[in-house]
Amino acid sequence: MGKVIGILSLKGGVGKTTSVVSLGAALASFGKKVLLVDANFSAPNLGIHLNLIEPQKTIHHVLSGDAEIEEAVYDFENLHVIPASVYPKKQFDPLKLKEKLKKIKNKYDFILIDSSPSLNNETLATIISADELFVVSTPDYSTLTMTLKAIAVAKKRGT
Repeated sequence: MGKVIGILSLKGGVGKTTSVVSLGAALASFGKKVLLVDANFSAPNLGIHLNLIEPQKTIHHVLSGDAEIEEAVYDFENLHVIPASVYPKKQFDPLKLKEKLKKIKNKYDFILIDSSPSLNNETLATIISADELFVVSTPDYSTLTMTLKAIAVAKKRGT
């Protein structure tokens, strides 16, 4: 069964998406089967980062019940990617992420989740879904303060 790793920061622009893509590419280069998931539902960047501009099915479709998770997986070089919709058309429940990932967890060595940069249900979905968390930060006071807050929430949740 695969390991789910959430990449987390409560501040935007610190390199979460770049870290997800770079770590995913590195793991894939070692022959690991890797899935990248964009769980930054309000401001998705992972798909855009990988030139998946207008995917037909996304994690939003999965979480709103309009698609099965397998339908939202795209091949990108030696990685698999589930992008998010830039303009979601329906309501969705981010807290269903863990339940949906369980369906495909055994198909991958690693599932890397790119999270939202704020403390809300989007970030909570990543914290709940992850077996492990990698916290990304920059060395300034406000970012470190927010990082410590994220770590406290994750510890409280047992991640």
